[in-house]
Amino acid sequence: MLFLLSRFRSVSILWVSCLLIGSLTATAHAEGSHFMSGLPIHDVYPVPSGIMFPSLFTAAGVNPAALPQQDKPASGISLAYSPPAGGGDHEYSLSVASATKTFGWGVSYDGLYDNSPTHGLDAGIGFRSTSSAIGIGLRDADLMNASPQTDIGFLTGTDSDVSVGLVLYHIDASPQLDVGVGFGQGKNYNFELNLLLPAISDLFRAGSNYSLTAATTVYVSVFGLSFKSSYQTLTSSVFQSVSILMYLTKSISINLQYDSPNRTFYGMTFLF
Repeated sequence: MLFLLSRFRSVSILWVSCLLIGSLTATAHAEGSHFMSGLPIHDVYPVPSGIMFPSLFTAAGVNPAALPQQDKPASGISLAYSPPAGGGDHEYSLSVASATKTFGWGVSYDGLYDNSPTHGLDAGIGFRSTSSAIGIGLRDADLMNASPQTDIGFLTGTDSDVSVGLVLYHIDASPQLDVGVGFGQGKNYNFELNLLLPAISDLFRAGSNYSLTAATTVYVSVFGLSFKSSYQTLTSSVFQSVSILMYLTKSISINLQYDSPNRTFYGMTFLF
């Protein structure tokens, strides 16, 4: 019993120490840093996702126009891993990105390891003017059967912290449009709604699938919390995710994310 109490006391002291250190060193950094910290940590098309406020490390695969960072330019590396769920595959990613207020770029490697491993790559660049941004990205979900797809993204904002955007996915083969509106640009919170339309060639066909996504992120001190819910009309399915982030220092944060029905992701971000 004394041994267990001693272990519990040691773990408690370590946890409280981490929180105190994080609070002292990271509070100023956490405020306003919506795009740099990987919430959610795994959001790459065709997963229904937020296109208005993606993280710096997922923007290349979601909306490359979001790569320039208005509030807090940065560079860094993000790592993520998801263990197999119910005997499935291991999933992992490595992302590198860098951004200023007017230009940003990102490259992300995504892998699935099972009986037959799959390796994917996303890359993008973005340019921003005073109130608008445009970006172009390349995605290849399977490098063994190389077939890169080109995306174009666009974002623009207003003086009332309302922004609108769109992404045209795989413009070189059956383009698909995602349109969205976001609130809270430059604040410690953001919220968006976006609609992913079917491929243009299937837009007016019976049985076409539309995906409506609502996503929000809130930052308080050294913590970040993100929720996302997507509804698909073809199957009447709802997919949800919740993510939590904690800054350990000004430059290091850890992430935990759960996606329904049964997938967990663990991530770590290093900013330079």
